[in-house]
Amino acid sequence: MSNHSVKSKFHFWKKCLRTSVLCILAIALSLSFSSSQSAWGQSEFFNGIALFGLGALAILSAIGFDLIPLLAGAGIVGIAISFAAQGLIKDVINGFLIILEDQYAVGDVIMVGELRGLVENMNLRITQIRNNEGQLITIPNSSIAIVRNLRFLGLMIYSNQAF
Repeated sequence: MSNHSVKSKFHFWKKCLRTSVLCILAIALSLSFSSSQSAWGQSEFFNGIALFGLGALAILSAIGFDLIPLLAGAGIVGIAISFAAQGLIKDVINGFLIILEDQYAVGDVIMVGELRGLVENMNLRITQIRNNEGQLITIPNSSIAIVRNLRFLGLMIYSNQAF
């Protein structure tokens, strides 16, 4: 047997051992999460995804696939998704604060910038108002900087235009 053949077999068994250790760690991690819920409310679905991901990475590593470019690409995709979701996150945070601070509610007449109308629907992402012409206007909560609530002591203050 040549020296090169022995080294080749050694590297093969080294990769197999590393892969089995990674798989055992992934299974142990998954079992520890599923047996006791973490403070973040880790579910079995995410444990399965983590187990599948670690297993896939272990298999790719065992067959000689270079994982560094794959992980770098996944990081870049994660950053792109986070930049794309920035507007949605701003909408949800502003919507949460609007509801928490009770700035306005469904049935109130409000002014947002130059827009004025009766609040028909509101949630964490959007506020919908109907103006005096009957148009339904949808406003993302992230674009609401200043809002005037025309409710005063439980009375609705109307201009000379009817709603």
